[in-house]
Amino acid sequence: MSPLTFNRLRNQSQADYDAFVDWLGKTTPSELRTAQGHMEATREALLRFFRRGLRADLLLDDLMQILFFQPNQTGSIFSRVGCTAPETEFNLRMVKAFTIAEIGITFDDPAA
Repeated sequence: MSPLTFNRLRNQSQADYDAFVDWLGKTTPSELRTAQGHMEATREALLRFFRRGLRADLLLDDLMQILFFQPNQTGSIFSRVGCTAPETEFNLRMVKAFTIAEIGITFDDPAA
């Protein structure tokens, strides 16, 4: 199972889901460490996190849980990166300001 092609609706394996969540929970901190101190790069890393999760058909609530509390990890993704409390708060405000279009949610309802 490639994490880049995993989709929860097409793949019901709990082991593959756990592997994807683990991959996402390791990839994102690495990208955030690289971006640390650069607001636009941090923003892009967070958008990639949400886009990857949504492409895998995870719910936004699932993604927020991964971002702030991932089983088998110590603390939030932000604390593992070494963000201070003010940096974590700033990142949270940034996440809350993302628009539906920015994170890639589309409404393809032909009846709309």
